[in-house]
Amino acid sequence: MKRVFIIILSLIFHFSVFSNEESSGSFFAQLGYKKRGSSYRFFNNFNATNTNQRYEFNNLSLELGISKPINKTIAGMVPFYKFALRGEYTLSTNLEEFLLFNSPYFPSDDFVRKFPWGVTAGGGFTLELADMYGLIFDFSVCPDIGLQYEQPPLGNVRDPFTNQNISLDLRQVRNLSFEAKVGLRFLRKVEYID
Repeated sequence: MKRVFIIILSLIFHFSVFSNEESSGSFFAQLGYKKRGSSYRFFNNFNATNTNQRYEFNNLSLELGISKPINKTIAGMVPFYKFALRGEYTLSTNLEEFLLFNSPYFPSDDFVRKFPWGVTAGGGFTLELADMYGLIFDFSVCPDIGLQYEQPPLGNVRDPFTNQNISLDLRQVRNLSFEAKVGLRFLRKVEYID
């Protein structure tokens, strides 16, 4: 078995709240939906077939972090960097699609970890379009520290094709996402009057 990386392109939905201090930075909370996953490719020497299985995990994500602008303007845009801790909850997977094969080689929902977690690091640019709204361009790398999937080694598993007992190795999935986001940023001004 050879492991390969497949890019999963999908829409990611986020709602963010920032406590904004103009120059010193801000704390933020971000709630979103992410499609994470992995892919395996098998090559069968017996009949020269090459198959690809894509395992998808639909996760609800919560990020808590800090964001700080860099005191420089590039073409009217203000660059920033950010760092956050991220927790996720797995809403659903596509692993039930592989139950039709009745094979011990495919993963099972029984070994999905419902609460993967990790960090988010990145940066981007903000662009003010008017006094109360603007655009945000955000680029992030989101490695998981906790596992999304962990199946312990299994012995004495009956192979449905050969009718022999086999042993399955440890299987683990740890997500790594590279994200590019474009969003609208709405500002709320609070004026204190004495």
